[in-house]
Amino acid sequence: MRREEFDKYVIGPSYRMSLFCYSIFKAESYPSCSHGCLYCYAKWTPVARFGNGFSVFDERSFRFFIYCFKRMGLVPPVRVSALTDPFQPLENVERRTLCLMQVALKEKVPLIINTKSNIVAESPWIDTILKLADEGLTVVQLTIPFEDEEAERLEPRAPPPSARWRAAEALTANDVPVILRLQPLIPEVNVEPEYLAKLLNEAKAVGVKQVIAETLRMPGRKAVHKVYLALGKPMVWRWERLGRSALMVPSREVRRDILKLVSAEASKRNISFASCREGFYELNTAENCCGMHFLKPYKENVLFMRPTLKEELKLLQQSVDAKITSRVERLLHKLPSRKLMEHHQLLRRMVTRFSSTEFL
Repeated sequence: MRREEFDKYVIGPSYRMSLFCYSIFKAESYPSCSHGCLYCYAKWTPVARFGNGFSVFDERSFRFFIYCFKRMGLVPPVRVSALTDPFQPLENVERRTLCLMQVALKEKVPLIINTKSNIVAESPWIDTILKLADEGLTVVQLTIPFEDEEAERLEPRAPPPSARWRAAEALTANDVPVILRLQPLIPEVNVEPEYLAKLLNEAKAVGVKQVIAETLRMPGRKAVHKVYLALGKPMVWRWERLGRSALMVPSREVRRDILKLVSAEASKRNISFASCREGFYELNTAENCCGMHFLKPYKENVLFMRPTLKEELKLLQQSVDAKITSRVERLLHKLPSRKLMEHHQLLRRMVTRFSSTEFL
C-alpha cells in the first residue's frame, strides 16, 4: 500500500510533464474544481470524466511521502495544486488547503501554490503563507491571463482578475514571492502587444517577480472552437497536435512568436520570464521555470530536482557522462514509486528521438 500512498503525490507521466517539468509532485486539496473554466483540460482526463475526481491530500499519507525524502536528506517541491484550485469557494468551509499548508510548515516542505483565487491573500490562509515565506518555503503563482471582460466568459465562476491583482499586491507587500501565470495564451484573444502590455504593467505595479507563459492546449479542435465561440471570435491560425498527445495547440511557429513577445515585454519591465512545458529555452530569462530559485531548500541544494530535457540535451552536446541522471537513478531506486521511474524512463527514451536543436 505504501507505493500507492507515495504515488498519489506524483503527477502522472506524460510527454509534457516528463520532458519539461522539474516539479512533478502535487497535493490536490479537492477532487474537482468549481471555477468552470472553458479552457480547463483537467476535466477531460479519464479520472475526471469517468472516476470520482482526483486523489486528494490526507495528512497521514502526506507525512509518509515527505518522510521518504527526508531520510535521504532531501525535501520535495510540492505543487498545490496541479489540477484543481486549492482556494476555490469550498475552501472557506472545509479548509483542506489550510491544513495542508500547516503540515508543510511544520515539516519544512516547500510549496509552489497555484491559484486563480483572491482567497489566498485572506486570513487565516495568508497568515500561514507568511510563515512559510519567512522560512523560504513558498512561491505563489497567480493565474491572471485575461482582463475582467474576457475572464467573465472564460472563467465564469472564478474571482475576477481585478480581485486577483489585489491579492497579488497584498502578498508582495509582505515579501511573498509572486509569479504571474499567463496561461492560457490564445491567438487573437490575449496575445496582442497592447493587451500583454496592460497585464505586464499591472504585474510590475504590484511587484510580481516572474512571468510564466503557456499557450492554449485543448483535446481536439471542437474544444478549441468552443473557447473562441464563447468570445464571439472566429477560430484562427493553424492548430496542430502536440507531440504524441491528443491535445491541440497553435502551430510551433505561432507559439514561438507569442512567447518571444511575452519574453521581450517582460524584460522591458525587468521581470524574469519562463515558458511552461513549451521548450524554446533561448527565450527564458528566469533561473528556474517554476520559481524554485526563490525557495530556501533550492539555495541550500537539498531540494529534489530531477533533470529535464534541457539538462539531458546539454549533457549530450557536451559529450560527457550523465552524472546528473545517474545520481537521480540511484535516488529513484530508494523511493517507493512506480510513477517516478516512468517519468525518468520516458525522458530518456524521448531524448534519443529529438535533435538537440529542436528545443535548445
